[in-house]
Amino acid sequence: MEKLYQKRIIWIGFVVVFILLIPVLFSQALGYKYNWDKNQFEATGILFIKTYPKDTQIILNDELQIDKTPWQKPKLLPGRYNLKVNKTDYLPWEKNLNIYEHQTTFVEDIVLYKRSLPVPINKIELSNWLTNNNSIYIFQGIANNMQVILKYNANNDQWNTIKEYDRDYEIELVSLSPQNTKLIYKVNGIYKLTLVDNSAIEENLTGLSQIYWQDIVWDTLSDNIIYSQTNNQLHEIIISTMPVIITNSILNVIDQFAHAGSIYYLQASEDNSQIILNRASRNFNNQEALLLLPYTSNVKYIPSNGLLTLLDEINNFLYLIDLNNDKIIAKVFPNVTAAEWYNTNYDKILYWNAYELSVYYVNRQESQLVTRVSEPITNAWWHPNGTYTFYKQNNIIHIVELDARDKKNNYELVTLNNATPFIINTKGDKIIYYSAEDKTIYKQAIQ
Repeated sequence: MEKLYQKRIIWIGFVVVFILLIPVLFSQALGYKYNWDKNQFEATGILFIKTYPKDTQIILNDELQIDKTPWQKPKLLPGRYNLKVNKTDYLPWEKNLNIYEHQTTFVEDIVLYKRSLPVPINKIELSNWLTNNNSIYIFQGIANNMQVILKYNANNDQWNTIKEYDRDYEIELVSLSPQNTKLIYKVNGIYKLTLVDNSAIEENLTGLSQIYWQDIVWDTLSDNIIYSQTNNQLHEIIISTMPVIITNSILNVIDQFAHAGSIYYLQASEDNSQIILNRASRNFNNQEALLLLPYTSNVKYIPSNGLLTLLDEINNFLYLIDLNNDKIIAKVFPNVTAAEWYNTNYDKILYWNAYELSVYYVNRQESQLVTRVSEPITNAWWHPNGTYTFYKQNNIIHIVELDARDKKNNYELVTLNNATPFIINTKGDKIIYYSAEDKTIYKQAIQ
């Protein structure tokens, strides 16, 4: 009887414990956790972390969690958490984040940047360079006591010599076609056209005065057509045959640019108080006036794959012009000195003045201040991942994240000593830059 009694007591104890645990187990299954500070159950949230590179050290509220990413932490009580991400030989990342009940907080854009030293890749006394904002760069300068024109592919580090002349020759780069196939340059006052990948094919640009080659833009669809502005006239020039020929002209043009298969040009209004933005199809057919803009003598076209983007460099207005609707829509940003589209999908544009760097998101139709500084910003560039941007300040290249939750991680990458150009390869894992101090082009791993 005594043994039976003991068994009953044990069984009743198990039942009582089970009954007491049911709310706890049920709450845990529904994502609840007991908050000992508040002496109550609370709904929890999840933290999900993804980093590049992978397998980084995750520290949450000063406690080491794991050395592997991607990673997620379930059943976190709502509140503010300090997150640190570290990896040997990389700059640290840190941010305070809120965890909300019944929600997952995603942190998927963490990129760590390497602590690394630059490596010299070419010795040249650089005079000029051209690019179409992609991986192909044309450099001109003195190397091995010769005047050289070089092609550099930033993605595979391949160098090719396009042209080589004695040092006493006067060389000047003029323009590179959008498809990177043709190069116009000048040798001792003579304008020449050469194929970038087969420089044995070359011709002197004959049939027109030199003045026609001093202000040109290429047709966006053809490497055989350029547009030249001379004496307030816009000319369409065919360069596929020699001598070159002018096929069409438009009078009283202030500025011109090619966009999405059309040619756009600016003309002053009759009272010179405004400028008229006009569009014409190739061969200058179907000319139409589009918009009236404040008068200016200097408009820069910013290449894009969507909105027509113009920068009034006199009045510091940035125009994003939507030409795809029945009614033309122009969005205006004041106090802008430069801008650059994120050229992967053209869904956001980076714009800045001396003291503020901002991003405009086209789909959300909203702007975000990236950083505000006390010393002038002299240039800025997109990182290919689209979630970080570079900017130059006092010859120092910074990189800053766009994630506006808490502070933005902002790093100093390299001091350039007035170096130019600054190149980011397509993958975004290395930068290439020129040092005028020792006449050397350097490469530096950043990821």
